[in-house]
Amino acid sequence: MERPFLYSLLVCLWAAFLVISLILILVGLLIEDGFVEGNDVELILNGVKTAPSDVQVGLFKQCINGDCFDIAPSDIPFSVWEAAAAFFIIGLIFLGFTIVAVLLCLCFAAMVPVSKIMHSLTNLWLMIAMVLVPIGFAWLDDECDSGSEKGQCGLVCYGDDDFTFFTLCGPYDIAEGLQVLIAGVFLLFLTSFLAVCIQVRQPVVEVKQVVTTSSSA
Repeated sequence: MERPFLYSLLVCLWAAFLVISLILILVGLLIEDGFVEGNDVELILNGVKTAPSDVQVGLFKQCINGDCFDIAPSDIPFSVWEAAAAFFIIGLIFLGFTIVAVLLCLCFAAMVPVSKIMHSLTNLWLMIAMVLVPIGFAWLDDECDSGSEKGQCGLVCYGDDDFTFFTLCGPYDIAEGLQVLIAGVFLLFLTSFLAVCIQVRQPVVEVKQVVTTSSSA
């Protein structure tokens, strides 16, 4: 059955925006800029305060003076960002399946409700992850474990300033990676409104009942 042009256009736009969101989210999670950055900042690593360094801290990567290393989800030192990593991974898996489901809508209109449900679940997982990220700021200035070379710890604030929930201390700022990630999740959320516009109306078959009456003389 041939689909209306407007239906096909909206589905294609839906899929395109989902793909763009996926790319932005992956870039935001994996680029070296990370979530938090500081220039000429001190770190406490292995119990020793380091010389001023340029630092970028992300969920899966950390860089110190351009020397970057990956951080596995199991190596994240505090549970809030561990949970955020888990929700990001789940959300990305759901997003991948959502893209496939939306593409199938071009051939099977019955996939539209399924795609909308999957899109909503994707939004849920990623929104939870996004909330957990700034909550995790409060642990970035904790001491690293003795002998540990893991990242996401030991950041030193200026003076009596301190990392808290949703707040960075000086001299740290939001890095480009987190900005790109926010843009990707925001685009994904906005795309939900486009999905609402795609309605599938099942053909209504009108059944007429013919009643035959007979009269007897």
